[in-house]
Amino acid sequence: MPDRTQYLPAAIRTQGGTWTTRRAQTLYAGLGIRQRSTARRDLADLARRGVLVVASGHDRAYRPNWAPAASDPGARCPDCDRPFENCRGHAQAGGDAA
Repeated sequence: MPDRTQYLPAAIRTQGGTWTTRRAQTLYAGLGIRQRSTARRDLADLARRGVLVVASGHDRAYRPNWAPAASDPGARCPDCDRPFENCRGHAQAGGDAA
């Protein structure tokens, strides 16, 4: 069984979009985890760590933070796999900014 502390961030990177407690809870159902508080706590923890940012207009909805972390100068765009400084803006703009 996958470890939820790695499973959720991987799903967020792969799927993108807005993440709510319900969405995380639905993902966790496949792992046999049913507690809403676990999903809520994990999302809040990812936001504290900078993996997620609060979605505008929502106090408990998040979106991926595509900005490279200061602690990870080699961070790469999840869409084109280029270093962020060479990315054409896929993740930031939500599409190919050719």
